[in-house]
Amino acid sequence: IHNGFDEDSCVSDKNINIRKLFNIDFGIKIVGIVGRVDRYKGHEDMIIALSEVPIEIRNSFHLLIVGKAVCEGEIKRLKLLSERLKVNNLITFSGYLDVDISSLISQFDILAMVTKDFEGFGLTIGEAMICGIPVICTNVGAVTEFVNDGVAWIVPPEDPSSIAEVLLKYNQSPRLFSDKSKKSSTHIKKFSTCKMANKYYRILTIEP
Repeated sequence: IHNGFDEDSCVSDKNINIRKLFNIDFGIKIVGIVGRVDRYKGHEDMIIALSEVPIEIRNSFHLLIVGKAVCEGEIKRLKLLSERLKVNNLITFSGYLDVDISSLISQFDILAMVTKDFEGFGLTIGEAMICGIPVICTNVGAVTEFVNDGVAWIVPPEDPSSIAEVLLKYNQSPRLFSDKSKKSSTHIKKFSTCKMANKYYRILTIEP
């Protein structure tokens, strides 16, 4: 039984403005990653991908990494990488934010979930789909059980160049992304909390 998503969970808290909070100019496209900062989560692939985008386009994106590090040295490693690749001015490490996740995600232009080798399900992907936010994700774990190419941009794991291609595509054809987002917000309703509860109810009430 898959996790269910609350169709009404996408809220916008007007008291939280991530552009103002992190000084990101209007018109700059926010690519957000939400979750613990751990090596297998693919943050470095996202940083490398950003560096592979031509500089005149790269500067129109800002990577917002939201989450607490499992190991203190991981954020230091990622910051050093971003400095070496000369994209550190396009990246913000916010740390843990005590805010409603859907309110946060609803302010992104793109949600990235580019895990390297395993993902149990990918709740943040579903939350982004409910909010109509375009998703870039890797085809690992259970992600493809509820995501397909018609509703998200699926790339191979550990492939920054494929991520960079999607960012370029977003810059060239934003309409393609908005069209997929509309489909995704309808598609994710197949995985509602009500349907999940009914499936559990049927299992638990079956007579032995």
